[in-house]
This record gives sequence, C-alpha cells and structure tokens, in this order.
Amino acid sequence: MIHNLMNAINTIDFKAIQMPIIIIIFISVLLFCHNKRKDNIEIIAGEKLFENLKNPIIITDSEKKIIYVNKSFEELTGFTMKEVLNKHPNFLNAGIQDKDFSLEMKENLMKGVVWEGEVWNRKKNGEIFSRYLTITEAERHRGKSVNYLGIYQDVVDIKAKEDQFRRLDKYDLLTGLPNEKYLEGILAKEIDLERTKDEKQFLLSIRITNYDEVVASYGYRLMDEVIVNMSKRIGLVFNGIGILFRTGKENFIILGSICKGIHNIESIIEDLNNAIDIGFSSDSEIIFINIAMGILPITNKHNNISKIIEDINLSTNLAEKSNDKNYVFYSEGIREKLQREVKIEALLRAAIDNKELSLLYQPQIDSKTNEIIGAEALVRWDNGELGQVLPFIFIPIAEKIGVINDIGKWVITEACKQNKNWQEKGLPKIPISVNLSPIQFKNESFIHEVKEILNNCELEGKYLGIEITESTLAENINDVNKKLSLLKDMGIPISIDDFGTGYSSLGYLRKLKFDYIKIDREFIKDYPEKDNGAIAKVILNLSRELKINSVAEGVETKEQLNFITTNGGNIIQGYYYSPPVSAEKIEELLAKKNESA
Repeated sequence: MIHNLMNAINTIDFKAIQMPIIIIIFISVLLFCHNKRKDNIEIIAGEKLFENLKNPIIITDSEKKIIYVNKSFEELTGFTMKEVLNKHPNFLNAGIQDKDFSLEMKENLMKGVVWEGEVWNRKKNGEIFSRYLTITEAERHRGKSVNYLGIYQDVVDIKAKEDQFRRLDKYDLLTGLPNEKYLEGILAKEIDLERTKDEKQFLLSIRITNYDEVVASYGYRLMDEVIVNMSKRIGLVFNGIGILFRTGKENFIILGSICKGIHNIESIIEDLNNAIDIGFSSDSEIIFINIAMGILPITNKHNNISKIIEDINLSTNLAEKSNDKNYVFYSEGIREKLQREVKIEALLRAAIDNKELSLLYQPQIDSKTNEIIGAEALVRWDNGELGQVLPFIFIPIAEKIGVINDIGKWVITEACKQNKNWQEKGLPKIPISVNLSPIQFKNESFIHEVKEILNNCELEGKYLGIEITESTLAENINDVNKKLSLLKDMGIPISIDDFGTGYSSLGYLRKLKFDYIKIDREFIKDYPEKDNGAIAKVILNLSRELKINSVAEGVETKEQLNFITTNGGNIIQGYYYSPPVSAEKIEELLAKKNESA
C-alpha cells in the first residue's frame, strides 16, 4: 500500500497543493490500512512517517474521539497521546471562539466539506495559542463518516507564505525584478494620466535573441547567472531613467522617461549595447549575448494596455529581423510590414508549385573583348496577390520557414536546363552561376542533388558555377572544404561572393582555392564621388597575387569600368553592360556573338 501510494504521489504537482492536503492523503491511507486490518508493517511505516512530520496532527474516530496524535502535537500542547486518547478535541478549546464558530465548523463537517480557519486552543500548562486548523473526513463508509483529521499550521508561517505568494505573483523569482503583471498594473494607472509636461514616457523592450543557443551550449545554470548579471548592467545604464521589469525568460522591459525628447534614448541604447557586448564571465567562460530592442513612446493615444504590450513586442520582433540596427522605434508602418511578412510566409510555400518563380540572367563580360563569358542566374518571385517580391525580402523568409532548399534546388535545375537548351541550339557554351544559401550548402543531400541535376540535364559540371558567401565559410571549415572539393571534382567552378563584406580571411582563399573572387558592388557603386575605391583596389591586388580571377559587380559607369580595368580586373558584371535580363534576351546576345564569330 505504501509503495503504491508513493508511486501515486509522484504524479502530483506539490507546488499547487497546500501541505495539509498532502498530509491528509498519507493519513487517509494509514487509516484505510488500519480499518481494514491490512499489513501491520505498512501501518507502522505510515505511523513513523507521521511521527516525523513537523505539523501537529490529530485524528478522531466517527464519534469525534481522539485516536491518534503525533509528536508535534505533543510538543505543541504538552499533552501526551495517553492523556488525550478517547477525549473530544473540545477539551483544548480556550473559550475565545463563540457558539456560532463551533456551529459553522460542525455544519461543514456534517456536509463533508473541508473546514479551515484560525482556532484558539489552550496548552496543558494553561497557555493560550492560535493555529490555523484544517479538518476533513478521512474516509466514508456507506455514507457515514469514519474518521476526522485535523492538521495544525502556524498562523505566522501561513501569513508569511501568503505574503510570499503575493510577491511571487508580481515579481520574477530569479532576479527579484517586478514582472509583466506588475508592469500592466502600473500602465493601467499611467495611461490615465494627463501628460502636459515636457517629460516623455517610453517603453523599451530588450530581448535576448540567442537565449536558446546559450542554454544549449552552457546550460540553464550559467544562463541564470548571465540573466542576473545582465539585469544589473541594464539597471545601471537606466538608473534614474526608468523601472526595469523581467517579463519573460528572455525578455526585459523598461518603463522610463526622458526630459529632452524621446530620441535622446538612442545614446542610452548605445551605452547599453556597449555594456552587453563585452560579454559575461562565468566558470572561466565568456558568454556573449545578442539583444534586440523595441522602443515605444507612450502618448495620449495609448489607452489600451494590451495594445501597448503588443506594439512594443512588434517593434522588438522587427528589430530581431533587422540587418541594420538592433533597435526599432514603433510606428504604425511596423504592423503593416509584419502583416505583409506573414502573408509572404504563407504564399511563399506554394510559389514553386504555382510556377511563380522565374530566373533572370546578368551577363558577365570580358572587358578586353566585350564578349559574354558567363552569366549569373537571379531568382525572381511574381505573386498574383503580392506582385513582384524582391529576393532580399523573400530569401531570408524562405530560410526561416525552411523552404530555401526547395527554392535553391529549383534554381539550379532551371539554370542547368536553360544552359543545356542554349547549347543544343548551337549557342556559345558559357557557365551559368547560381547563389547558394548557407542553409542550402549545409544540407546533407546537396552534393547528391547537384550531381543528379547535372546528370539529368546531361550538362558538364564546368558549365554550372556555384557562388557561396563568406558567412558560409564561418561554419565548419572541414565540412565546407570537403563539399567544395566534391564540387570541384565535378568540374564546377567556385566563386566566393560579396568578398569583403563578411568574415574575410586570407586563410579561406589559401586553403579552399576558389576560382573567382566577386567584388561586392558596395565597394564600387560610389566611386569616385563618395568612395576612392581603396577596398576594391586591395581585393583586385589580392586576387592577382593569389592568381584567382576577379569579377567586379555593380559597375555602372565608364569611370568605374576604367578604374577596375586599370587595377587589373577585366570580368565585369553590372548595368554598364547589362542589367539582369530574361533567358530570351541572353539567347539573343549569345546569337549575336555567334554571328560576329
């Protein structure tokens, strides 16, 4: 019986149950064993358990006569078990409660209802004491009460626990900071106030964007240490400016005020970023935290607490997705932008099946001969509801929702099919390069898929170019090297795209032996008005020294072309020669090359 009871107890959420109820469960089983004359060993085990409980316990039979008290009862009252056996518990009454009190208790127990309340009893030495008493029936047999249980608790302890529960209801257990419920209570008062003064109130939400990653790497204990230290740093930065709340496992919110205008908060945010960026030291580890922040100026228009919380969360969501700053001020346009993103997510999943994707091709020109020596395939999405959606908008979303592998495979397949079609028409053979998402490159089946596509299209590998970004190289370098080697074994030329904008490393160029370095348009587009071309020149010199071909993207003017060619570059991809065009247009350009030949 006791063994079975313990198995049952393991399924109970003790945090949600008051201690007297737990004790009642144990005593009920003890009495059941006793009344049914079950195994004495189990009864003895149960009695020993109750003897060691701190709560005083009293048990009566159906005639309300005492049949058991534990040691805690004896210590509290001074009466021994022998002295109280077969007595009615009323002998303990100090005479302070009136008849109505006793009548209410009796009526509750007759109805089978648990009775709880503060009672005043008298000890053996005459001293009066108060305790919180819980009385319940232990067992019913054919509708008749068999036993009553009484469990005493210290009134002071109960009140302290009630105070603690009230505090936990509005405070975070780990940091001691007020929580979201506390914040909502303050906002309920704040939004009713007239704001005629110069002081501007604001909410600032701080979200740890790599919380799960840190927990996976270091565990919850170290993460808790980081959270506590982080709350202290935030508190120091916003000391005297606002109240800090912890509103979730990875979220903080500050309710503050700025006297000189809300946009001065940007300088404070910079201080906060500096305080967080240095990392947190714990157990000889330096843990770095990434944060995103949303800022909501509180105005007289904000008269709904739910909408205030929703708006600040929307701002934080957008900041988390931003590639620019890690903070965003709320505006009505944010809601529209995020709603559009949700719509994009829903429609993008069916884009391939609905044949909404297409490819454009931007020629790559040898400036010495003005001939097309290659082209880059660029994916486009035209949706009936959304219209044309640019790649820099839908590609990150495709990566997030897990459809980038399908889109990437479709792009490679279509580019290879088109290239094979041109070759079958007798047009000049050129490589068509495609961009790879880091997620696509990491896909275990990627190499197999490329090989299968080339075989199905009956296209030689040298006519498919692969472009990978520097962020791809920041992953497992051994895995990257293995995959690149397998691609080169198929004859596929490899380009490192957007060189100089990411995790540039000369080691990558030395070890991985790329065929092309693509100079990002960022280093060319403003030449010569706002950029002297210094970085582009360095990359051109580097590629020449390493004997790697360079491709200059974004060349739009004669001056930019002359700059590239003067510094040793000759492969040009940009609007100076041609924007991205349809397959039919590329076919025309290649046909002209055939005619001139």
